[in-house]
Amino acid sequence: MLAVLLAPAPGRAAFVDAVLVTVDGTPVTASDVALARTLGVLGLSPSAEPIGGPDLERLVRARLMIAEAERVDLEVTDEAVEAVWQEAAARHGGPAALDAWLASVGVEREWARRMARDEARRRRFVELRFQAFVFVLEADVAAALGPGEHGAEARDRMRERLRAEAVARRLDEWLREATERATVRRVLGPGERVPVPWPMPPRRPATSGRPGRASGRRPPAGRPRRGAASRVPPCPPSPAASWPSPPPRAGRASRGSP
Repeated sequence: MLAVLLAPAPGRAAFVDAVLVTVDGTPVTASDVALARTLGVLGLSPSAEPIGGPDLERLVRARLMIAEAERVDLEVTDEAVEAVWQEAAARHGGPAALDAWLASVGVEREWARRMARDEARRRRFVELRFQAFVFVLEADVAAALGPGEHGAEARDRMRERLRAEAVARRLDEWLREATERATVRRVLGPGERVPVPWPMPPRRPATSGRPGRASGRRPPAGRPRRGAASRVPPCPPSPAASWPSPPPRAGRASRGSP
């Protein structure tokens, strides 16, 4: 397994970052997966579990969408990127806590911000390429609900469910076609797993700076914080794929600075 020595944060030992998959010669490392997990972006969720095949599949699928968005010059606003960043920060105690964690593990903030921009671009691609072209007829809603009287709220919920299912089907079909045009070389073998390269930040509610108060509205107990990501279909596993190589990334201490 190819390895890359990453520069340590002050007071921490250097660690060897494992290359898990290459895309047109561009490596995707354990630190790529770990950062996407921490931020909860690119189809991944926060987790300290060892990295395995399902993580790579989700990241590959996300990269396919991002590559297509780049190909058609699809841009996103700074506000959209900031919304992704705030969602990520809220999982770990707020922007200051996230910045402190990034510094503690030697991850450059600009690298993390670029990953947030990639997530915003992925969401925008799904919105413009799929969600904007899915319409659910009232007859389909009635057929799905079945006989009997159904209120407006029930009809609206069913309409959104049918719309989400249609978007997911179209996205999955597009991804299957995209994977047929792709070339991905796996380094991580089937069933192999590697540890995350750094400790995950503690998950805690973001604070507003006033004792006993949380910033923003808290979700109901037992339910995850919701945001724009909840309206975008996830990146389920798929066969290995390749895609047009994205522009070289910079910003990691070990791979050069922007």
